[in-house]
Amino acid sequence: VELPHVTLSLRGHLFDTGLINQILDVVEARGGAFVIAQCEVRPNKGKGEVMEKHFSTVLLEVEAPTEEGLRDIVKRVQKLAELVEAAEATVTEMSYESSSSLITPPSSSSSSPTTTSPSLPSSPGTATVHSPQQVLVLGAGRVSGPAIDYLSQRHEVLVVGATAEEITRLGQRGRSSSHRGVVMDVQNESAALRKLMDKSDIVLSLLPAPMHPLIARDCLSLDKPLITTSYISDDLRKMHKAATAQGLVFLNEVGLDPGMDHASAMRIINQAKAEGGKIVSFRSVCGGLPSPDAAGKTPFLYKFSWSPRAVLSAAENTATYLEGGKVVRIEGEELLRHAHPCPPQAFPTMRLEVLPNRNALHYQELYGIQEAETCFRGTLRYEGWSEIMYGCKVLGLLSHENLPSGCGSWQEYLAHVLVGGGGEAGREEEAWRRLVAAGVQDPARVLGGLAWLDLGMGGGASLPLSAMGGGVSVIDAFSALLEEKLKYGPGEVDMVAMWHDIIVAHGGGAGEEERRHHHTSSLLVYGNERDSAMALTVGKTAAVATDLVLQGELQ
Repeated sequence: VELPHVTLSLRGHLFDTGLINQILDVVEARGGAFVIAQCEVRPNKGKGEVMEKHFSTVLLEVEAPTEEGLRDIVKRVQKLAELVEAAEATVTEMSYESSSSLITPPSSSSSSPTTTSPSLPSSPGTATVHSPQQVLVLGAGRVSGPAIDYLSQRHEVLVVGATAEEITRLGQRGRSSSHRGVVMDVQNESAALRKLMDKSDIVLSLLPAPMHPLIARDCLSLDKPLITTSYISDDLRKMHKAATAQGLVFLNEVGLDPGMDHASAMRIINQAKAEGGKIVSFRSVCGGLPSPDAAGKTPFLYKFSWSPRAVLSAAENTATYLEGGKVVRIEGEELLRHAHPCPPQAFPTMRLEVLPNRNALHYQELYGIQEAETCFRGTLRYEGWSEIMYGCKVLGLLSHENLPSGCGSWQEYLAHVLVGGGGEAGREEEAWRRLVAAGVQDPARVLGGLAWLDLGMGGGASLPLSAMGGGVSVIDAFSALLEEKLKYGPGEVDMVAMWHDIIVAHGGGAGEEERRHHHTSSLLVYGNERDSAMALTVGKTAAVATDLVLQGELQ
């Protein structure tokens, strides 16, 4: 008779805290039996505060006389792991196939109640367990914390950061994150980076998207799977055949947007198709924003929870979408002029606007909704953000040209741009004239925003020291200024908002009236004092995807 059983994967500081002994005592005290099917122990290194601690892994097969008793044991083991905080332990139930029982059943010939004692099988069952593997995380920036927390509870994690400050900050996250860190210039230390990649089982890159082709080429040559949160570039797309031929997983777009938006949209689309429906219209919008109270503290209605340079770059991408059967294309130069109000039913308490986001037609094919008459993807911002940023663009603050040599302040740069404006008053009039000529509806708001940044015609905000020697673009210097001025203050949090609006048609055949139904899905996540909403939704999503690839669940 096969008795109720389960296989538990235990990971943490199991031996030096004594947790493993306590767990085994619990199993026996509740009338169960156990077999340690696998044990992987790595000794700690060093002493005192500089001790480098390693997790141990134990595969524990547990059996009990009844299902109720087994559930009680599992619950007590899980609770015990939570109570022994120093162990930083995780308890995971694994799939299990058994050919024999750990507990000998009573003899059928016995005429009286028989007390049995556990006995270990000669050939215990087999379990599927994934031992900790080596994960190399490239990038220790804004979204890396939750990713490293998640992965380090399951695997050995090495983080490559650009600065010692980044590595130190990650090391201060406490018990939820156990990892090693190293400082490296990945662009200029390629040989050292390849050595780290060669020793790893998988690479998770949280680096800026333009760096991913370089990382991907190394992963191809070293036969390592690669995970990123970035959009698939043409360079990465060209590597698809080579990666497939090698049996490698190159998984991109597994963050928030792109990432969670794909998964949540496909859930609706697949369900609609399973019910015989046809997608007529698909709209999806998403954005990382300050919470309303934090947004109200700046005329820009924005603060940065991810790379300021990436935010400004995204506002220059050409967008293409389908509206009522017609293809609409907006060049990157004009994108900021094409914001429109977000439907109020999406987030009724907030006034938001939507900017078209990249090429939605690509996802029409990817999602399998070629029959849709409308396919639109957009980026959410607070209403008015696009116009004020467009005003900054008109005044040359988003220029990709290098700053003129000799400029020591933004006032000097604007004086250089507004040539012919004369003195301070004349330059402000010239700025106003240019904004009006470019179609800015509220020039006063733009100039007020610049004054708030201390960039008004009488402002004296200095350029970053890195720009003093020349060779720095205006947009990079402006990004650095925005990062300083629009950073989150104490007690301020960000939020992530996502909304899908999908119209599904049913029927419409011969003699049948077509019926259309709206399907909507929304997500609103707020950050906390530990992590931003952007970090939670981007970083942790990428970490889960990384773990699934290591488990062989994503191929």
